[in-house]
Amino acid sequence: MEESSNEKYDSVIGWISIDGTQINQPIVQGDDNDYYLRHDYRGNYSIAGSVFLDYRNAKDWSDDFAIIYGHRMTGHLMFGDIKLFADETFFTEHQKGKIKTGAKIHDFNILGYIVIDAADELYELRAFRNDENDMILEKLKLRSANWRDDYMNGRVVMLSTCDANSKKYRNVLIGEIID
Repeated sequence: MEESSNEKYDSVIGWISIDGTQINQPIVQGDDNDYYLRHDYRGNYSIAGSVFLDYRNAKDWSDDFAIIYGHRMTGHLMFGDIKLFADETFFTEHQKGKIKTGAKIHDFNILGYIVIDAADELYELRAFRNDENDMILEKLKLRSANWRDDYMNGRVVMLSTCDANSKKYRNVLIGEIID
């Protein structure tokens, strides 16, 4: 996991890495979900944008549910490797990652891979309590391509990127942060 420079760039609020993939990126957060679609973590215009936490989520990662967005880039860049989890063997062999928030490094346990509609109600959920996570995860499990029943009551994080075949759908990796 690379070091993020939170002192240098106030927008950097974390760092994510997923084992077995090229996902190894700083996470930023803006005042909306549009700015970092086309700006890098330094604030420079970039067609590739940044990996960013939904603006509605708490900057301190205290929400029980968070959404992290990133472009699906070719060459395994940004969230281009999320699609790898559609393969059952790859999914089975790659179960972990890390999310660094400030001085803490949290385990990120991967629970599932799913393709959902870009207008899915899941994107409208603000933050919800852990007692609702089980219900939401059960719904996602029924719709998932790959799933493991390893939920340990952590904070649920959804990594979302566009689908290569359709503007209507999103490739999503569901996981949980374990303190």
